[in-house]
Amino acid sequence: MNIRFKYKSDALSKVITTIIIIALIVLFGVIILISLGSYFSAWLFAFIISFILIYTLSIPRYIDVSDDSVDIHCLLELTSINIEDITRVRTLKNRDMRGCIPIWGSFGFFGYYGYFLNLKNMELIKLYTRSWGNFVEILDLYGQKYIVSCANPQEFVDLVVETKSAFKSK
Repeated sequence: MNIRFKYKSDALSKVITTIIIIALIVLFGVIILISLGSYFSAWLFAFIISFILIYTLSIPRYIDVSDDSVDIHCLLELTSINIEDITRVRTLKNRDMRGCIPIWGSFGFFGYYGYFLNLKNMELIKLYTRSWGNFVEILDLYGQKYIVSCANPQEFVDLVVETKSAFKSK
């Protein structure tokens, strides 16, 4: 069994992504006009491009639920959580995610992903979402919290719980 849950971007994420891309294009144009080909502009371009590339590597694409793991696929990153290591999986409401601030990650640039600090509980969570809603919390044995989003969060939770119980009965 291998069931895939796709991500869908929300309107706010699309707007933020568009604004950031336009701002970067304008910034590149201004730097080229001001610096007139100096080394400063080359170093700044290299820094900005590498920073953008690091972020784009972690853009969430889809989630696979198989018989033995939940795999969160990003552009060039894979997070695999063993089914037997999952202690809790549940849906979250948007109000549960209030007070989450990015420590190292994106807040709108092609989604919401990376390490976030939940100020309510003062805990570090890993966020893999493309829209700010339909949240599912996955807690593993080691205390790591993963927050994902998908179009059908309750279906995802039910499938993971069913797969976990089937794994235990083997």
